[in-house]
Amino acid sequence: MNLQDAEVQALKDVGVLIKYAAASATKIPESIATPIVNAWKAQEDKTWDADISIKFWTAYSELSDLLKPVNLDTITTAEPAPSRRWILFGDFIQRTLAQRKAVKYLCFLIIMLILAILLGLLQSVSTTLNLRAYNLLGQGNDAAEKIATLKTETPNKQTELNKNKQELANIDEELINNLNGIDFILRIFYSAPHFTNEADFSSGVHDDETVQHYYKTREKARAYLVNFFILQKVFESIVPALFGLIGAFAYVLRLISRQISETSFSKTSPVRHSVRLCVGAVSGFAVSLGDFYNAQLSAAALAFMAGYAVEPVFATMDTFAEKFRRT
Repeated sequence: MNLQDAEVQALKDVGVLIKYAAASATKIPESIATPIVNAWKAQEDKTWDADISIKFWTAYSELSDLLKPVNLDTITTAEPAPSRRWILFGDFIQRTLAQRKAVKYLCFLIIMLILAILLGLLQSVSTTLNLRAYNLLGQGNDAAEKIATLKTETPNKQTELNKNKQELANIDEELINNLNGIDFILRIFYSAPHFTNEADFSSGVHDDETVQHYYKTREKARAYLVNFFILQKVFESIVPALFGLIGAFAYVLRLISRQISETSFSKTSPVRHSVRLCVGAVSGFAVSLGDFYNAQLSAAALAFMAGYAVEPVFATMDTFAEKFRRT
């Protein structure tokens, strides 16, 4: 019986597995080692037969089971190769594929964390400015209506009228300052040539035209708040997706660390990790679609958890999808 091509390759590969087992202090039973050694001898002596082939493949299978999750692919992938210390620059050092991917993902994670902090800060400030603007508009509308009412009354209300005018002037000035803050945040994301020029919001001297000046400011504020509302909705979608991506990065880095220690990182692992990152971002975005005002964790924390542990999220979705299919 002649050796098959697959058997010739397997006789070479099994040596790599045995070498790894010996180096990792894995005890190989004699029932596995003996058929393999006999197969090598039969190959050299050209005495290969069916009985040796059966015993060899049985021993090969048992050795593969003994070393799982390590296999020939993960062992060869663990061979170091020269690479830049910091991805694109730095001196060349010897790293395995798993180590190179870990450094790459770590750099991306740091960038994502910085971006998430900045966007989270802008979201928090924009929410505060938005709520303050609506409160000031409500107070200004009440003050303007009160002034209109007092003007129709007797002159002895002049003192109270002047007091309300001054109050409206203060509200108008504070609203202008608030809108300048909104304008600054909008200009970070837009070139904003279509927005009202900041000079148009100059408060000036408030006199008998206080109410008219406030109404002009209010009209300009409405245009700003519409654009600000759109930006806030973008924030509400992007920030949770970003935290979901950060959670996925944390999971992938932890997984790579375990794979390095177990020599279980294979050539296909980067593809699975990339898919995991995309799914983590989708999970974070999915969290942003829900209402979590009564949740014990914030939406950002839930998005991070969803990105880190995507299986429960998609298991829940599968449950809902199955219910829809049954209806």
